[in-house]
Amino acid sequence: MKEHTKYRIEGYCTADGIGKGYDASSEADTLKEAKEKARYMLTKEHRAACEASEPLTVARVMRVLGGDEDKDEFVWQVEAKKKGFRFNPDKCDEDQPEGPSNGHRAENAEFGVKTACLSRGEHPSVDEDSIRDIMADLCHLCDREGLNPVKLFNTAKRDWLAER
Repeated sequence: MKEHTKYRIEGYCTADGIGKGYDASSEADTLKEAKEKARYMLTKEHRAACEASEPLTVARVMRVLGGDEDKDEFVWQVEAKKKGFRFNPDKCDEDQPEGPSNGHRAENAEFGVKTACLSRGEHPSVDEDSIRDIMADLCHLCDREGLNPVKLFNTAKRDWLAER
């Protein structure tokens, strides 16, 4: 008599997290049901139902082969679709509709990058090298002032994502 197959669904916040413990899990009796649950894990509805702070980006289906998860067999994977982004120069913060727009913020940053280039005796340009140089310079400033640049960059990244 054939043993009944079970499936485990694992959801991760990032592909890097695979193998480091999953952020959500579920079980299913059929592969079809497991795939449906995996797709659902990547939806806004699942995130709201779980009150998760981060969206899941990858869900995997594993065939359960026994009591040891390390021996379970990978069957299927689905990844969240990345939505395209278009820069909106007119967008302002919702709580400050008359405040600085993203276009204004970008102009200020451009001025800062070009000024930093000039201070180093370089041609003022906005490219990856120039931006990377000013970011490294900001890290040196943080060192001098006793600030944590990684923490500041993470906070700045959250601010930037919220302002997009």
